[in-house]
Amino acid sequence: MVCIGRILGSFLFGVIANQVGRKKALYILTIPHVGFWLLVMFGATAMHLYVARFLSGISGGGAFIVIPTFVADISDNNYSFYPRVIITLTAIYILAIYPLPETPQFLAKIKRNEDAENALRFYRKSEAATNEERQKFNEELANRKDMEHGDAENGKAELSYRDFLKPAAIRGLLIGLGVLFLNQACGLFALVNYATNIFKMSGSSMDPNTCTIIVGATLLIGTLIEINYVDRMGRRILLITSCLGVALGCFVLRTCPP
Repeated sequence: MVCIGRILGSFLFGVIANQVGRKKALYILTIPHVGFWLLVMFGATAMHLYVARFLSGISGGGAFIVIPTFVADISDNNYSFYPRVIITLTAIYILAIYPLPETPQFLAKIKRNEDAENALRFYRKSEAATNEERQKFNEELANRKDMEHGDAENGKAELSYRDFLKPAAIRGLLIGLGVLFLNQACGLFALVNYATNIFKMSGSSMDPNTCTIIVGATLLIGTLIEINYVDRMGRRILLITSCLGVALGCFVLRTCPP
């Protein structure tokens, strides 16, 4: 149910973010999240838990789309990786995003140029005091507008569904789907969720809960390594290394006796 919810949430919040804006999409993202916890707290039947897991999938899939998009829109061009932000406390989450204006790119898209300029000033903490700073600011603002409106002088057309039928687009789509398939097919979701039971059944002398904590810490360390080296080593090398590590882990889990 979680995975089905993630599929729906990814498509749903992708549309919402483009229609109403990134900031409002972040607000709407709290609705399935709150519904999930309410059903967990007050659910009396197994069906309630199924619906709760479905809502958690929608929330997770939506966060996977909206949060990176929001961060990408406001991030400096000098940084090409997007931090993965996980917000667990909904109340703090709402208070944290309340003072933030809409992203400059979306405001430029709906032709609110003055608001887009103010938003960009807010995120850059810049008043463009000097001529050099003012020129740099105007160049970045112009780039933001061009990314949404296109450059009419160069004859850039808007993105259409036909663009996804081109060989290069299909190849990229198949590669992306293949990576996502490997992510699910390796069994990571089941291993992480049932890690305690797996360690308990393995007959390990260590406490199963301690082993599960070690697994979580390893995942965190791996994420930090990925963030620090993704630009230095390249995506392809890290992806191949990660796949080899997953293959080795599954092989050990399958062949080693308890």
